[in-house]
Amino acid sequence: MGLAGCDADEVPAPQDFADATVAPGEAADRTAPAPDGWTLRQSAGFSIATPPGWQPRPEDQRVHQAAMDVGVPFTGQPTPPPRLLVFLERGHVGEIDLREQVLRMQLASSLPADATLDTSTEVEVAGADRAVEFDVFYTTAEVRSLTDTPMHATRVRQVELLVETEGLPKFGFRYAAPVSEFDEEEWERIRSSIQVRPDEVRDLVDVPGVVDG
Repeated sequence: MGLAGCDADEVPAPQDFADATVAPGEAADRTAPAPDGWTLRQSAGFSIATPPGWQPRPEDQRVHQAAMDVGVPFTGQPTPPPRLLVFLERGHVGEIDLREQVLRMQLASSLPADATLDTSTEVEVAGADRAVEFDVFYTTAEVRSLTDTPMHATRVRQVELLVETEGLPKFGFRYAAPVSEFDEEEWERIRSSIQVRPDEVRDLVDVPGVVDG
């Protein structure tokens, strides 16, 4: 993970790896606002602020198709800690309404039978032409983690945020946490900090987390 400070008038070069960060503070002013003490993280084509204490997931626990996989570190909790995934889509995946329909079908087929998907709402994301989000609720199974820790069956709230830009790429953000730990204000602050810059990745290849279709 790289850390670099910058002046308020400087724009750091795109960092094409999922754990890239720039220091919080004035650097956040060049994009969307980040709360004091949060970390502004930057990857190819977007930046986002995350709460204090959040870290990139270890290599053996991360979703490798994601451009970013960060959250509260897993230290043996009996429930899944809050987690954020970011995806870049460079294939011809259609406009946002079609993308939402496809995502809903994928979620319905892959999540537990008790999963419920709420209706979507329009939200604002800096640099986007349009963005919608919807909530998903489901209960995890009682299992053992990769570190052999017993994990309780847990009711989870998951937010799916689809971000539309003209042409390609498209962006997808997923924030999940146990219902008992889900912080509405925290999610709103995360979403408010997002800045998408699609021009940075339109001509890139072999960028971690970039899906070519």
